[in-house]
Amino acid sequence: MRQIEEQLLRPGTLIARPLVAIVGISALCCMTVVVYFSVEAANLEFGSSVTNSNKPAHHMPAAVADYRAVYSWAWYAPIGGLLALTVLVCRRKCTLGGLIAYIALTCLFTTIWLAVTLFAFYLGNQCFWVGAGTL
Repeated sequence: MRQIEEQLLRPGTLIARPLVAIVGISALCCMTVVVYFSVEAANLEFGSSVTNSNKPAHHMPAAVADYRAVYSWAWYAPIGGLLALTVLVCRRKCTLGGLIAYIALTCLFTTIWLAVTLFAFYLGNQCFWVGAGTL
């Protein structure tokens, strides 16, 4: 019997730089699009909406006030992603593990940022009635 040896993809497998660049730029573009639309929606929500544009931070739920204070910082993520991708592509050896780690971190940040954005918008558009004797 003859054994056929298969080449397995392992984290240490070397990958061609053009492939790393194409896959990395695709992930970076997806993250940038999510950040762009979330920041623009936040600009509309906190700058032009009737309910939240002039409301002081102490009249909002804490999560919304915190999000309003830091939503513009989201642009640091695509910049950091671009720097990390540049390091990954310019190294002498590009490995599958490095590419998977980059994509995983990009997807993780994008998912968390989108969830936080949607949660802040949901809370920011609710009416909370707090009075004596109410639950």
